[in-house]
Amino acid sequence: MKNILKTYGLSKTYGNHNAVKDLNITIPKSSVFAILGPNGSGKSTTLGMLLQSLKPSSGHFEWFDKKPESNDLKEIGAMLEQPKFYMHLNAMDNLFIVARIKKVPYDGIEESLKKVGLFDRRFDTVKSYSMGMKQRLGIAAAIFHGPKALILDEPTNGLDPEGINDVRNLIIDLSKDGLSIILASHLLNEVEMVSSHVCILSKGICVYQGSMSELKKTNEKIFQLGSSNLENLRIALLEFNKLNKIEIHKSGNFLVVHFSKDVKLEDISNFLSRKDVFLTHFIEQQFTLEEKFIEILKK
Repeated sequence: MKNILKTYGLSKTYGNHNAVKDLNITIPKSSVFAILGPNGSGKSTTLGMLLQSLKPSSGHFEWFDKKPESNDLKEIGAMLEQPKFYMHLNAMDNLFIVARIKKVPYDGIEESLKKVGLFDRRFDTVKSYSMGMKQRLGIAAAIFHGPKALILDEPTNGLDPEGINDVRNLIIDLSKDGLSIILASHLLNEVEMVSSHVCILSKGICVYQGSMSELKKTNEKIFQLGSSNLENLRIALLEFNKLNKIEIHKSGNFLVVHFSKDVKLEDISNFLSRKDVFLTHFIEQQFTLEEKFIEILKK
């Protein structure tokens, strides 16, 4: 099995509204694949179709390199929105109930609680859990039967910083164990820390698909440069043969300078020193996922 999921022209319409239109994505095995987009972009609708709770208007998809079958859902774990549990019961009892509903063995319950860091609290009532612990219990409920793929919809929504950190580390650990994860979120900083691949949706249309590393690649290098006289620095840089663009940083304290991709900082420094201009500030500026996200949506 090479791919966890492939979609072919997957679409969902409500009257004249295209919630998802012509979606063609490929999710590799053992990846953390993030589906990003603002509210109303089609993220939840896409997950609903993949979990067969919504019927596509057109197109189709394949789980595990084959057409969907009724048993496929047993190979997929899912946690959508906030998980619901019996608050007066403990974690073990809640997961036993989930196992009975899913008609799957109980064997993996204790191991899943170890993976999410709740094994020592397994006999405590869920009402004594923090929001982050309940979220981790929700993930345990989605993985104890040993699925090949895990779907998470906004898994850190409503959590405090500690809870967000716990869920983030859990996603990373599950991925290292080989579990393929499909993650829908609008929290770009969190996605950037855990995802290997990304799809960006805008008004139901996929406007970007690829690896996270490819997304953040650029055709130029950008440096923040400063000196005792910014105007002299600007004038000197205009003669540099690998210069693309010069901007003033919003602070007004240094320049944001765009160069060709193959430029090196020592090339810039040596060139400027021959012009009797010396740098007091030089930092290579890295693109964040948020910056690339906004850039893509604008296009």
